[in-house]
Amino acid sequence: MTTEELIAAMAADRRRHRPPRWGPVVMAALVSAALFGLFWSPRPDLATALAGALLVKTAFPLALAATALALAFRLARPAAWAPVRPALALAGLAALGLLAGAITLQPTAVRAEAWSEARLALCLVSIPALGALPMATAFHQLRRGASSDPARTGLCAGLAAGGIGAMLYSLACSDDSPLFFVPAYGAAIIGMGELGQILGRRCLGI
Repeated sequence: MTTEELIAAMAADRRRHRPPRWGPVVMAALVSAALFGLFWSPRPDLATALAGALLVKTAFPLALAATALALAFRLARPAAWAPVRPALALAGLAALGLLAGAITLQPTAVRAEAWSEARLALCLVSIPALGALPMATAFHQLRRGASSDPARTGLCAGLAAGGIGAMLYSLACSDDSPLFFVPAYGAAIIGMGELGQILGRRCLGI
């Protein structure tokens, strides 16, 4: 291969593998927010609740979404490394801390009333539904790159989408107890992460 051919091949590879962009994912999240406004009802005490317990329930999945998406975009570069395990361990410990605090502070009668099959079913359907478009958009952006670890990249993208869905759904959910939202939201977010991992193996990579 001549020098000119090598330069041409490097230029072609650079055009083929471009860094993913945040903008389209943010726009997809805004579209999901608009759909939330159409098909879900924000809780009537939203303004007041955002100054209290709802703030944690909304901010936590939002922080998870931003962190996981940043990790996914970093992993989209060939041979890139990202602190996925430490970040997920920190998020898991924070969630367990919220749950343990609620179990310790709440009376037994309140703990028993924290769960409702109807609320759980609505949560497990709503979060993936609200996160579907951001997830599809994130994968579209990640395909611009060339991940050396497509499964982990997809996992992070799925967790990010789950975090977006949970953040939006929290604005409608009236149950602010960590006894409910930590395991319920956590199950939905982890489920989207697992789906992302499966899709990552099939759709991403060099």
